[in-house]
Amino acid sequence: MSEALTQFDHHTVEFQENARETFRQLREQCPVARTEQWGGYWVLSKYDDIWNALRDHGTFSSAKYQDEAGQWRGGDVIPDTSMPPFYPLDLDPPDHGEFRQILNSFLSPAAVERRAPAIRARIAMLMDRLVERGECELITEFANPAPAIATVDLIGLELDEWQRWAAPHHAIQHVEHGSAAYQQAIADLMWQRDQLADAIRDRLDSPRDDMLTSVANATVYGRQITPDEGAALLWTVVGGGVDTSTAFVANALRHLARHPDQRSWLIEDLDARLPAAVEELLRYYPPVRTVARTVRRDAKVRDQQLCPFDRVLLPVLSANFDADQFDRSDEVVLDRPVNRHATFGIGVHRCVGSSAARFIVRAMLAEVLRRIPDYDVDDAKSRRYGPMSPNDGWVTMPISFTPGLRSSAS
Repeated sequence: MSEALTQFDHHTVEFQENARETFRQLREQCPVARTEQWGGYWVLSKYDDIWNALRDHGTFSSAKYQDEAGQWRGGDVIPDTSMPPFYPLDLDPPDHGEFRQILNSFLSPAAVERRAPAIRARIAMLMDRLVERGECELITEFANPAPAIATVDLIGLELDEWQRWAAPHHAIQHVEHGSAAYQQAIADLMWQRDQLADAIRDRLDSPRDDMLTSVANATVYGRQITPDEGAALLWTVVGGGVDTSTAFVANALRHLARHPDQRSWLIEDLDARLPAAVEELLRYYPPVRTVARTVRRDAKVRDQQLCPFDRVLLPVLSANFDADQFDRSDEVVLDRPVNRHATFGIGVHRCVGSSAARFIVRAMLAEVLRRIPDYDVDDAKSRRYGPMSPNDGWVTMPISFTPGLRSSAS
């Protein structure tokens, strides 16, 4: 088959509103497509092809690199961004493993379980602040602060500054690219990286029992990590922790409000049914719809030839809807028995914080469904992220509900 040219562009309002249908057409008609948008890139849309590419880091590279002009290229998103690399997100093995192992002890299932009571308590406190009112702005009052507070606490940053750590990651998803607000968000993100490097230097002199101190004293390649390397590592923890959970929880709660029969079924036996339901909602509403790679060596996918430095889009959203992998793939089946979704990634770059993310979103959903179970979403006043965002999230989402009582802990 000759090279498939399409007008595909994953950064348009049309795509944002019709992504699932767009990917269905690609899977059926052109599973390895080529678009000339954003400098040209390939789009894989079948589960097996995406699975294989994400596991083959020798061919499909995550690493960012600098061109002859010193501009950053490659990495996890298309188009390229001027941001320096996140560690270990924008690294390939063996570099990736050197940095990832530093985080494992803090993000393992056992480590998450140790922090569970504190996370649940803070989520309950957030609910206490709004439960008596009968209405709230879901994103700014609950879905954004809950994971952000958990993240800054995990790292060892000041809790009362959580908004400064969350705001630019949230803003970069919806402000207009090139605008003054966008430039401010970029500046705020770079401020975060500098602050993390300074905090690592401080922990070398004044250690504490936190992730910052552990990273400050970590070793890579048999030497001590530098403050800038440590900052790039913790910057990934901040970025992954403060926005993706927000986006997922908003979509999950909106779905359940629009499908009251599913919400009622879930509430009937919440503890038993919530884990599988969360996995299915993660399949259907992955907060990060697409990831990108750079081809390092000649490769053939189906009958298409890919060459070194070609860029490739790997849409986990499309993989999650492949009917060859998932029965009734277009439906939300809350009790789906087997669910090998690609939402947390595949291979060495599988999300290092997936255990923490699962726990936090389950705790957030449980808090809402137990304490304000009849909530309703005001779709007319809700606003999505902009089309340039790789995340499927919301800027605002007002909800209303029958007022309840503060918790006994409050």
